[in-house]
Amino acid sequence: MPNKIAIITSHPIQYQAPLFRALAAEPDIDVTVFFGSNHGVSAKVDPGFGRTFAWDVPLLEGYRYVFLKNSRPGISVNDWRLDGKELKTYFEQERYDAIVVFGWNKVLFWQAIWWGRRYELPLILRGESNLEHAQAWGVRAAKSVLFPLLFKQFKAFLAIGSLNAGLYRHFGVSEKKVFLAPYCVDNEFFAARAVASVEKARLLRQDLGIQEGDTVFLFMAKLIDRKRPLDLIHANASLNHRRDIHTIIVGDGPLFGECELLGKQSGSANIHLVGFKNQTELPLYYAAADVLVLPSEYETWGLVVNEAMACGLPCIVSDSCGCAPDMIVAGETGYTYPCGDVGSLANAMILLSGNRARMHAMGEAARSQSRNFGIDKTVTALKDALRCVHEG
Repeated sequence: MPNKIAIITSHPIQYQAPLFRALAAEPDIDVTVFFGSNHGVSAKVDPGFGRTFAWDVPLLEGYRYVFLKNSRPGISVNDWRLDGKELKTYFEQERYDAIVVFGWNKVLFWQAIWWGRRYELPLILRGESNLEHAQAWGVRAAKSVLFPLLFKQFKAFLAIGSLNAGLYRHFGVSEKKVFLAPYCVDNEFFAARAVASVEKARLLRQDLGIQEGDTVFLFMAKLIDRKRPLDLIHANASLNHRRDIHTIIVGDGPLFGECELLGKQSGSANIHLVGFKNQTELPLYYAAADVLVLPSEYETWGLVVNEAMACGLPCIVSDSCGCAPDMIVAGETGYTYPCGDVGSLANAMILLSGNRARMHAMGEAARSQSRNFGIDKTVTALKDALRCVHEG
């Protein structure tokens, strides 16, 4: 009989839906996904992007799911009090072989842990956090007490990368219980659509005044402080003497106006803000770019790097991005630089500009690297974790 799995997560997310479909397609897995919110399914305001939209890719097709009722109707998906009071009934009535909990930062997840333990259902944790994010002394002290107790409730752990695995080991989790289930996107979705967009990408570059042979650096994220888009604009501005270097900014948010103003003040005609683009539009911009830049001051991972590498782009990422130790091989798949150091970012941009043969080789290495972080690897890791749970 197939393993009967319940996944507990906050809401439908464009990156998670392909994984859920892949799990549902496995003959030895019977999966139900429980959501605490329907955020993202219909058009709603996203404060980070500063606009109302719904993702234009299917979020609920190809797998079984349940939307749980909340104690507070209309509660924000970002509110820690988001709960799922019906979990008790589901756990009581269904004999799940494992409960996979996607985090611990909401009441919903603690309810899943509590009722999973109450009905003796094995718990597996898939979190994102690591030890790199600077936090107040009091928070660190609380975690030093809480995390060892929390992690003892789980039979296995699905680590999204090496830094996340390091968190579990730091708080006493046995290496045998940690399985690398890489943070992943639908590589084929992005790669195939980028290839299909080559001619449109050529015309896009032409419309933006980008000459053949110029190097295009791409920023693709919410325009918020944590993502540090201004660092890339400053770096590009410092390279004004290089007319062959361009930056395309894809995204929207509170910093859009500041980014636009800084671009104008820089005197550069090579900084292009194109606004928000939905999922099906993104491959066109990957096809039009040569290098992705992720300057964030904190990312538990940074899935935009997976997307870019799947499309054959080398990446420059700050050392505050959780994906850096796993995805970036210096000089092969991209470069890492100290977060906030605009000079170092500009130097990395220089290293990756002008030599198209080298960029192509690094792009192919990046594409190869992305295959090590595919959905298939995460499916395999979950199966390994299930064996660990049932074999003790």
